[in-house]
Parts: sequence; C-alpha cells; structure tokens
Amino acid sequence: KMRLGDFTLHECNGHRKNARSVAWNSSGTRLASGSTDRTAKIWTVESSGKGREISSLSGHSLDVQRVRWSPIDDILCTASTDRTVRLWDA
Repeated sequence: KMRLGDFTLHECNGHRKNARSVAWNSSGTRLASGSTDRTAKIWTVESSGKGREISSLSGHSLDVQRVRWSPIDDILCTASTDRTVRLWDA
C-alpha cells in the first residue's frame, strides 16, 4: 500500500514477502516493486486505485533491494543482495 496520512492511494498485492523498494516510471503509468521474495513486479494502477500486476521478473537468487527506472525509456534496473544488478526491458 502507498499511504498518505490516513489515506491509501494505491494498493498492489502480489509479493509473497515484504516489498523493499518501489519506483514509478518516467511517464507515471507503471510502478515497479522489489521484494525479499527475490522478484520484481511491474504494475499498472487502475482508476479505482487498485494495482494490477502486468509482469513478474525473476532471476535474482536473493532479495531485490532496489528498483529504478531509466529516465528516458522503460528499462528497469534491479539490485539484489546476491551482488548483481539486472537490466530489464520492461
């Protein structure tokens, strides 16, 4: 959940463990999340505020600690405690 005070703005359910990092893409149309379940997920947020998972990215052997979008295209970067950085054409 993304919270502002007492208000939940968006809710994205799908990770099996805690989310560690979230980031919006440059156009604000997609949200990425990284989790201790070793996956990154990409979401769209519907007008109801509910998140819809559109992609699950797996390949890290340990927790995904950070997710960041490229500022000029839809390349997603994930960093993991397995000491790898991956670039995804998302």
